[in-house]
Amino acid sequence: MLTYGISSKILTGRFFLFSAYLLVTLENAIV
Repeated sequence: MLTYGISSKILTGRFFLFSAYLLVTLENAIV
């Protein structure tokens, strides 16, 4: 159960970074 919590935290962290990266690239593409 502990490893599941850690992996889920890593997955959410990566997803957050990926979404932020997409937002930045979209803004740069629009400008």
